[in-house]
Amino acid sequence: MSNERIRTKLQGLLAAGHLPGSACSKEFREFARPLFDAQVLREERSGGGRKLAVMDRAALQHFHDHHFPGTIGTEHAPARVRSVGSFRNTKALKNDAPHIVHARVGATSPISFTHATMADPVRSTREQGLFTFLLGREPGPLLTGRWVLIENPALFFHHGQVFGPETSAILTNGIAPKRLLNWLHGQDPARVQLLHAPDYDPIGLKEYLRLCNKLGDRLELFVPDGIAQLLERYGNPDLVKPARQQGALRSVAAAPYGAVRRLHALLVKHGAGLEQEALLLPP
Repeated sequence: MSNERIRTKLQGLLAAGHLPGSACSKEFREFARPLFDAQVLREERSGGGRKLAVMDRAALQHFHDHHFPGTIGTEHAPARVRSVGSFRNTKALKNDAPHIVHARVGATSPISFTHATMADPVRSTREQGLFTFLLGREPGPLLTGRWVLIENPALFFHHGQVFGPETSAILTNGIAPKRLLNWLHGQDPARVQLLHAPDYDPIGLKEYLRLCNKLGDRLELFVPDGIAQLLERYGNPDLVKPARQQGALRSVAAAPYGAVRRLHALLVKHGAGLEQEALLLPP
């Protein structure tokens, strides 16, 4: 049961002094258990059914205000702000802030906008090291050519050494957000080729499969030719041994992609994973 629905139920109790028992779910009753224990709320017979009755309105108001502080004057604030004001939790409401995309754009794999703009992504990349834009509710800019999704900044800022100067790059900063995936899903697969460069560990492979669930065959896992040598020389056992990593390793064992199964076998053989920064090192 969402926080918003729980708040609505409490406000209904405050306004009417009671609610039909059938309108109060098991989740709400569990949330309100302290109110029942303190006799602030009591379940009573009502006609042919049951109702929740308020025994102490002041105590119920205090309980409501403790869990759901007021949001007066913040009706038009960003969702994360309203979420803190209403629920003391930034993640209680769906985030409505635009997503910031960090890209490195080359002339042979450009990015173009559907609206007039003075932005020059290639020049910004050449002069400032990257090009940044916002993804809001509009469709977003269009990609052309070869693009790679990179998890970490170190490889992102030197991506040309690994993927070639004809490839442009997008920094995901770890797990790629849904808004970014939705935008990439809307790209024309006939115009753009997408690569994914994760950490070569169980969590990284699991993230690739998550992206494939959205992007399908248009996304290719980047596996360098010298991956076995890199694992042997720079592999870290701590990227495979923890229980969370072991669970992820088992979950990707039967993946429907040959590249994932090959990497799974290498991780098991070497008992180690490889952080993507190793791609900038000699094998």
